[in-house]
Amino acid sequence: MLTACGDDDGDSELGDASTRLDAAIADAGGTDAGATDASRADGGAGDAANDGGGALSEPQSAAVVSAINAGEIAAAMLAETRADARDVQQYADLMIEEHTAAQEMLDAWLESESVTPAPNPVSMMVEMEAATVRTMLMPLDGAAFDRAYMQSQVTMHTDALMLIDTRLIPGATGELRTLLMGLRADVVVHLETAEEILGELPAAP
Repeated sequence: MLTACGDDDGDSELGDASTRLDAAIADAGGTDAGATDASRADGGAGDAANDGGGALSEPQSAAVVSAINAGEIAAAMLAETRADARDVQQYADLMIEEHTAAQEMLDAWLESESVTPAPNPVSMMVEMEAATVRTMLMPLDGAAFDRAYMQSQVTMHTDALMLIDTRLIPGATGELRTLLMGLRADVVVHLETAEEILGELPAAP
């Protein structure tokens, strides 16, 4: 669940968004939402989630990837103007660079294959979660922003990794599958880096 340090209302809003994302994943693939929570507790995508059930179509997967990239870029653009710690600022720069590159690769594939992204409950919930994160971050700055942003990055990348493993890769073939595997590798690094930076930030007062 996404948490904002020192903001109970933000905690509630972000928890609701994360719960709705779990429900959308379950609706899309027949996976029990409670099992999704357990999978996340184990570090994102658990073994039970990797059964290939409920794979999204390639147009649906494209919409989810676009939503992930857009959410990451929007949050990072806000961080560029609000973050205080140099490591957080550099992380935000990296998110803009790498998620922009990922979207450009997806756009090239969509054009080459004449595929149109198909919005679906999962992509819409990813968009909603990202919007909730931005709403939570808007009134913050300095050290409070740094912790809230990096905590949101841990959870957003955990969610993204779970989706890639359980809903996107199982239904992808050929060039799209290769693209998704590359995105997965980037997301793993982003998650590990976010966890490291968050652990090094000063504790909330």
